[in-house]
Amino acid sequence: MKRLAAFAAALLAAWALSAAAFATQAAPTPTISPDEIYVAAPQGVPRAAAHTDGALSEVLEPGSTIYFVIEGAVRAQDLTSRYARIFFDDGESTGEDLVGVPAIEYRMLYDADGTRQIGYSYVLALPILPQMPDRDLHAIRARVGLSRQRAGSLTFTANVQSRDAFFDAQTIACKGARCRVEFPADARSVHLAFRGGILFSVELGGQAAAEAGVSYATFTDLSAAYPSASLFCIEWRRAPIFNRVGTLFLPAGEETYLYEVRGRSLVDLTDAYDASAGGFSLQTRRLGAYVIADRPLEEAETADPPTNPLVGALFSNLPQ
Repeated sequence: MKRLAAFAAALLAAWALSAAAFATQAAPTPTISPDEIYVAAPQGVPRAAAHTDGALSEVLEPGSTIYFVIEGAVRAQDLTSRYARIFFDDGESTGEDLVGVPAIEYRMLYDADGTRQIGYSYVLALPILPQMPDRDLHAIRARVGLSRQRAGSLTFTANVQSRDAFFDAQTIACKGARCRVEFPADARSVHLAFRGGILFSVELGGQAAAEAGVSYATFTDLSAAYPSASLFCIEWRRAPIFNRVGTLFLPAGEETYLYEVRGRSLVDLTDAYDASAGGFSLQTRRLGAYVIADRPLEEAETADPPTNPLVGALFSNLPQ
């Protein structure tokens, strides 16, 4: 009995060490911070944008929106009698003719890739006008805040330039589950075209070859959990990551719902629907696994496991 107890204790200690190691390796869960600035491309979602003391690192497209988190605003009542303001009131301010009217909005915010939801927050939304006078780089420097108060306001800087990166983009067709793409050395940008009108447009900037094979096999776990739902599944088996953020377009009807499959979780991306384009438009560096459904995939309809239980990976039983 003593030997059995000692063996059990050793197993427990090994499990505890493994759990601790896993905990230290797990990526931290992103949280909403008033120090973050979020940017949405036209018809895109608000994603965290890199900045240094309010100076945004990336060049924005005309028609984008910049979002600033309103600290301490939890309920609508917290913003009673307050309104969004933008000030061009110092000698270094510029770009007043490039922005629209700021507003207070309640929006879902996303991580830097624009694929993982962080949570809802009250934000000050500043729209950039959809048309620039030319293709030059234009600077916006101003101060945003609430009401007429200088206290709590934030000075920011953004550069805006009309996107002409794709006017000479090469289109590369990717067919089947195996498709290794070698990018031409002289190409500045490409459109990767997949079956059904799916398109990924991205600037290259020294991009290495990518494994862009895609599968449309039904995700058996989801079909078992939601037997009454009509599901269209897309999975880039190698989940290629690109050097720069690109636009992934997934054609779909208006009354549909989009989810990204991350591990064993579904991330709701339905807000990325672009009615004018007739599909979902995502800003992302990574091509992963997605499902388009004709109904919300909330609580599973059945708890019965699939006939081939999965171990390790969610869709490990899909054909190679």
